[in-house]
Amino acid sequence: MCGSKYLSVNNMLRKLVFLVLMLGFACNAIAQNLEALPVYRCKKLEAGPKESDWKRLKGVKLKTYNNKTKPRFSTTVKACWTEENLHLRFECEDKDIWGTYKNHDDPIYMEEAVEAFICADGDLTRYYELNVSPLGVVFDAWIVNKSGYGGGEGSDFGWNCAGLGTAVTVIGTIDNREDEDKEWTVLMSIPFSSLDKTGGKIPKKGEEWRVNFFRIDRTPTSEYYCLSPTLREPVAFHIPSKFGRLIFE
Repeated sequence: MCGSKYLSVNNMLRKLVFLVLMLGFACNAIAQNLEALPVYRCKKLEAGPKESDWKRLKGVKLKTYNNKTKPRFSTTVKACWTEENLHLRFECEDKDIWGTYKNHDDPIYMEEAVEAFICADGDLTRYYELNVSPLGVVFDAWIVNKSGYGGGEGSDFGWNCAGLGTAVTVIGTIDNREDEDKEWTVLMSIPFSSLDKTGGKIPKKGEEWRVNFFRIDRTPTSEYYCLSPTLREPVAFHIPSKFGRLIFE
């Protein structure tokens, strides 16, 4: 009997040690995965950014969604924050700027657009989606993504980012095949208070959000760019495990 009890306790200890080791390996893998994700250090400004601020802020170049080919066009994203807003800037090189949708929440992601996916509370099953087209049309939504592969039950496509400020500058002509365009630039000012699904809280210095930034270009063929490549075939953006890291400084 004593020997049997000893063996039982010994087996339990072995299982416990095994579980501790597996937990350690899992934590190490998670840490390594986080370290492999792109990081953008978001500078704080005392007031909304001016053109001179945007010029001095560090930008990041978007990659193709599968990170296998060089992007056809350059896309630079910059970010900063003030006490009230997160500010984003997309600079999109483009020889044929295109778009036809005119109304709020039209499916501009079917044409050309820039997109920001923002997870403000660390729960990667839910995040905000904000898209802007060359015509200045906005699509905004609250996404619930429990599967990790796309929006599902609980998503709110009627959600609006209250107070969202946008501005679009186009060097060229939209939807004209006869000329060659140069670029289009999108500014977004996102009030922290508008992110009401996650409490609308102002971030603290050093706080980290998970984000991904995207661009869709359609001419002459479709091409998809990401801050953090999602590495999915066919192309998919709603892969929160691949979201990069935005650190408020």
